[in-house]
Amino acid sequence: MPIFKCPENYAEVDFVNNQTRIKQLSGVIKSTRKKTVKNTKIYTYLKKIRDSIRDFFRNFSKIVKIIFINKEEDVIYMAVVCYGGLGDITRYKAVLLEIIKMCPNIVIDVYNKTARCLFKDIENIRFYLNIDAVNAVKKRYDVVFEFNYFTVNPLLINKKKQFVNKLSDNLAQYKNDYSFCFKFPIYEKDDFVINNINIINLLKITSGVNNIKDISFTIKAEKLLLTKFGIDDNSRFLTFQCGVGSSGVLDDTRCWSIENWENLLTILRIKLTNIKFIQVGTSKHSVPGADINLSGKTSLSELFCVLNKSLFHIDIDGACSHFARAVGTKSLVMFGPTDGKFIGYPDNINVISSLCRNCWSAKCPLGHARPICMESIYPEFVAEKVIGYLKNYEKN
Repeated sequence: MPIFKCPENYAEVDFVNNQTRIKQLSGVIKSTRKKTVKNTKIYTYLKKIRDSIRDFFRNFSKIVKIIFINKEEDVIYMAVVCYGGLGDITRYKAVLLEIIKMCPNIVIDVYNKTARCLFKDIENIRFYLNIDAVNAVKKRYDVVFEFNYFTVNPLLINKKKQFVNKLSDNLAQYKNDYSFCFKFPIYEKDDFVINNINIINLLKITSGVNNIKDISFTIKAEKLLLTKFGIDDNSRFLTFQCGVGSSGVLDDTRCWSIENWENLLTILRIKLTNIKFIQVGTSKHSVPGADINLSGKTSLSELFCVLNKSLFHIDIDGACSHFARAVGTKSLVMFGPTDGKFIGYPDNINVISSLCRNCWSAKCPLGHARPICMESIYPEFVAEKVIGYLKNYEKN
């Protein structure tokens, strides 16, 4: 895996790498999470009941069909509950594709309607429903899996059928071989890195599927007409994303400042005179220097097409880095608060901060307005890696 640690002399502020203090802060974060969960347990339970009732009526016709149709003995009926954003859901696809390889006659109902745009090329999927609707029909399935960011939690495994027994046997074997993968919650990722296991391997291990070492998955990028965006078949361009989440916020610790993005484009424009720079994603903040800003202006199908045509993609740990990987475009991805060795794809250029990192917090635990982990990655360093890749790309 090409991993580049940004040299410490790129840091623009003084910083004392006090690992003891960082661990103390991590402990505070963990205890705060546990306390919050304990204090809101009753509220969460009541909310779950409310959501279940609401989603039952929203999906009434499909639920009735599930109750009466899920009875064929030679068919495996599976429910998949998907939590997280589009980037997380994209990774879940690797598990579903392996499940279908193992059992071609499986019927899958996905409990997250947002997933439709990412799974629409999977023929085995029957219905898309609201997440909490699964509570009304959970017992009507042979298998119910909850995809929860890093792991897959089996909510129901009915061992009456051969395929389900295979999943159960695999899980028992993996729990013996990879016991550290089943310790929750997951805060320390060192065991995964040492054992060469990234997040997709972990999803496969905790679901009990075969072929856990394969992390491949794809999204079909349709060939769409993009001339309305100023893009044609002869266009040569790089893409980049600056925000995270469905609203493209910039105040998350994973983000790089607009000034850094602007400086990066300034450097690249000098060296790459015949290439355009296109901003994608959902952020409302336009980066000065971009030739075309498509942020918030494309459908997902159009976004996939743009990423597929891109020579190279530059990103932080955001959804577009997963989309680019799925449509076959190489990326440079910058990691600060999240672990690039655990989340990053081996065929990308993963740039990891050499300073404070891996806090997994949306707000800087050390109180920096701009998280030092991301600010220590300088535009000059990123530009050097991008230009180096494109030079090799042009030769080949």
